[in-house]
Amino acid sequence: MSTRREVILSWLCEKRQTWRLCYLLGEAGSGKTWLAQQLQKDKHRRVITLSLVVSWQGKAAWIVTDDNAAEQGCRDSAWTRDEMAGQLLHALHRTDSRCPLIIIENAHLNHRRILDDLQRAISLIPDGQFLLIGRPDRKVERDFKKQGIELVSIGRLTEHELKAKHP
Repeated sequence: MSTRREVILSWLCEKRQTWRLCYLLGEAGSGKTWLAQQLQKDKHRRVITLSLVVSWQGKAAWIVTDDNAAEQGCRDSAWTRDEMAGQLLHALHRTDSRCPLIIIENAHLNHRRILDDLQRAISLIPDGQFLLIGRPDRKVERDFKKQGIELVSIGRLTEHELKAKHP
């Protein structure tokens, strides 16, 4: 019998062919990081993990390659949307294969403005799939529903599929 996490992993791998940008949301301890680690084991696909670092005021954001790089990656001013797109493109060009999976951790929904900028940056990139992982926020989830974004609940995890258009 499969565990809940294995069922969700199987579902994510199955659905991965149909989404370009996906939100995987859950509270602490719900299994988000474990799922990301399992996706990184895919031998047929290059997977890159980045981390979204948000200032304590929630007004500035940077993208770094790991949590330890947060100190070196942060500057006095936040990255612009174009700089975020540039960092994502840089991550894409580091790969050996086309259309890698880019996982961005710490994309918590309570940083709505920063996530909007990140989504716009992602829309500038023609190749690649993006899995954003973070904690949920009920108000933002309601906004997503109003925009017609599909919400599918799976146990303690919620997955948002955005039918992102290729530029």
